[in-house]
Amino acid sequence: GSVSQPALHHASGPVAVIHPDATPQQGPTSRVVVGIDGSPSSLEALGWALEEARLRGGELVVVHAWHMPYSGVYPYVGDAFDEAVFRRAADETVDQALRDVGVSADDPSVKRRLVHQPPAKAVLDAAADADLVVVGARGLGGFAGMLLGSVSHHISHHAPCPVVVTRTPGEARPAAR
Repeated sequence: GSVSQPALHHASGPVAVIHPDATPQQGPTSRVVVGIDGSPSSLEALGWALEEARLRGGELVVVHAWHMPYSGVYPYVGDAFDEAVFRRAADETVDQALRDVGVSADDPSVKRRLVHQPPAKAVLDAAADADLVVVGARGLGGFAGMLLGSVSHHISHHAPCPVVVTRTPGEARPAAR
């Protein structure tokens, strides 16, 4: 909207977006979904989401979307891309991110969701029964001039529950004059 988008683009701290039609989930356990890609911004989101899940006494669902490189222009590559290699790399990204925020690999309150699909779709699918979604303002994609990543922008518009967009310290941009 006209207020939430400038706030998302220029805020110096986390911003929550709550759509009027967002329905809180009813159930015994709160679910917080966080999308990560291994970037500093996503680690900030993971730390924030972890703390929120702990405060709520709920579970944290860590979503990481991965993809196979496009090889259509290189027909001789054929089956050289082994899906298992990319899946392991995705798993290692999540392992490292969890270590970076001090989470044990066997923490029962943390669930992993590694999927082979576009990142925004992966997070929105996981958010279908969530109470909150947390994403970083900018990840690994896009180009440096963008103020809000396309994934976080898409999620802030389409999530069925409240969304918190975090920033790494010092990342906020001044408003355009």
